[in-house]
Amino acid sequence: MKKQLNLVVAASIALGVAACSPGSPTPTGVNSLKGSAAQLDSASYAALSPLQQYQVANKLTSALFTGVPAREFFAAGSIGADTSKLAVSEKYGNFLNKLRKDLDTPLLEEPTPDLANP
Repeated sequence: MKKQLNLVVAASIALGVAACSPGSPTPTGVNSLKGSAAQLDSASYAALSPLQQYQVANKLTSALFTGVPAREFFAAGSIGADTSKLAVSEKYGNFLNKLRKDLDTPLLEEPTPDLANP
């Protein structure tokens, strides 16, 4: 009975480890993700409806704990009950490329405060 339990635990661990490999960037920077986990390119993003673009933008920025306010994302005159009339504001027209650029920009290094000499 104990051997069978050990076998079940070992098989579960092996399956769990094998199943948790969605892919990752390679050293050359090529992403090996496929399917719904694959990176969305700018052309595919532009082909989405404004509402779907908002959903993508909000999901991406929510992961950064900021989100995108709908009143800023959509053009002022297009917000209403009819979602087919929604239009993306000029500020968010190139959202995906701007976000990629912002994420690629290195942070400025600030001097570490000297805690011994305040």
